[in-house]
Amino acid sequence: MSARTFAVTMGVLAVLGLLVYGVASKGHGSLQAGDAAPVADLPALGSTSGATGSIADYKGKWVLMNVWASWCDPCRDEAPELERFYREHRSDNFEILGVDTKDWDLLRREVFCEQSRFDLPEYGDASFVGGDAIVAFFIESLTPWITVHHGHMPIIEITSDTTAKGIWAMEDRIYGSPGEDISWIHGFGHYHENYVRRERGWRLGQFTLKRLRVETGRIF
Repeated sequence: MSARTFAVTMGVLAVLGLLVYGVASKGHGSLQAGDAAPVADLPALGSTSGATGSIADYKGKWVLMNVWASWCDPCRDEAPELERFYREHRSDNFEILGVDTKDWDLLRREVFCEQSRFDLPEYGDASFVGGDAIVAFFIESLTPWITVHHGHMPIIEITSDTTAKGIWAMEDRIYGSPGEDISWIHGFGHYHENYVRRERGWRLGQFTLKRLRVETGRIF
């Protein structure tokens, strides 16, 4: 991985805590009890070679398919129970599959506004202005990483009826492919954010990621 790719990827993946994910593709009917699960090839998480996966790959096993979203409170609440259930039954030919359909339109609509700006000091003086530009940057840079991201102890100050500012402590673990020069990253830092109130609610106005420490390593 080049230094440029490293800096860009770190910045984008650290913002994952801000991303809003959709839970299903638009325009498709819901499944009813007894219906066969749809068979479709989806991109495999973390693949750098275009590999795909399908529920058909698990024929003969008990499969729980969990469609989730990062903004969904019940999804977060059920995660420990799902993990416990899996640990108890994984020896019984049981698997849990997570399905995350990224809804970039929802991100543009509900998180950013036309004046939103993302500053990434680790990548020179890079700034991305407007929801479309920010989302395009995320889409280009997110693949093929797997990330676990945490935002901690926000300090939020309401500065007026239509503005606010905040600082979030952040920590993330990011995993790439074995054999890369840098195949895992452990980062610590803060988000410095400004919020604006629009007719449809609060939006991110400007946000900057400032890292305090980065640890890296290689998976062989």
